Amino acid sequence: MNVAPERVAPELKKVPDIWLVDSGATHHFCSQRDWYETYTPLQIPVQAAETSLNATGYGIIQLKLPKGRVVTLQDVIYIPNLEFNVISTERIKNDNALGYKNHDPHGLFDIRTNELVEAIVVKSDLPTIGGQALTSKFGIGLHYAKVRPKGITMDLAHCCLGHFSEAYIHQLANGLATGLTLTTKRLAKKCAHCMMGQAKTLPFPDNITLTRSSKPFETIHMDLLEAPVSALGTGFKYLWCVTDDWSRMVWCIGLKTKHIHKAYKVWLAFVKRQFGDRIPIDIKVIRLDNGGEFELTELVDEWERDGIDLQPCVAYSHH
Repeated sequence: MNVAPERVAPELKKVPDIWLVDSGATHHFCSQRDWYETYTPLQIPVQAAETSLNATGYGIIQLKLPKGRVVTLQDVIYIPNLEFNVISTERIKNDNALGYKNHDPHGLFDIRTNELVEAIVVKSDLPTIGGQALTSKFGIGLHYAKVRPKGITMDLAHCCLGHFSEAYIHQLANGLATGLTLTTKRLAKKCAHCMMGQAKTLPFPDNITLTRSSKPFETIHMDLLEAPVSALGTGFKYLWCVTDDWSRMVWCIGLKTKHIHKAYKVWLAFVKRQFGDRIPIDIKVIRLDNGGEFELTELVDEWERDGIDLQPCVAYSHH
């Protein structure tokens, strides 16, 4: 509830058949138990603009306007000691498709057809509409009360307005916008999100490299990829990939099974024949994941006998 009791004119207090229309209220509020068509007990505290009240229930109230339009007020919260009744413009808009205009034409209108539902007559500087609660013998009046906006801190305004600068928020509060009142002039602390957004990263150095080896074939990486179906013609279901750490050259060999012993022998003979006359083929490290094709095989035993350092690692990280 956005209405503070001290902001309401004295002639509107302690009058059970008066309703104030509050654009900042999230629910309807009523102090007349006999107006409820349905009622459900509920003990909850209700926060008003500058005080707290205790509600004891909620329900439905049927409000009949003078022209015959029946408005169903949903989930009206019952507060026995409330000095005035409150209608939420947001709830009546969402539940009943009724909007409020404070300019010509002055009144409630159907937001679907833009048709004027009930004209408003100004009394005591407050727009008012007569009506009747169908479950009560009492007539009620409907009023609209302007509420002074409550001030907010600079920190809250900074976050809610999309992290504007302090200078621009001051311009908004000083007349560039309406309804914004600041209680503090400066941010309590620097905004961490703004500092992160304004931070600039340093460029990568020109001499960066992913190479970890000092010469070709010193370290190689192996991985085995499985296809969802076998390839047509060749029947290959697996793709064995070998990557040289120094040159990043990749060899891809198709396999019908997960066993790579024969394929490794063929690949090693191939690279020795093609490159052995120019550079020594001396594999010292083999990095691979913990796939089943590399565990407890004759090939692993052979690598260990040759003094090759086998470096198993987690999946997708050995390249």
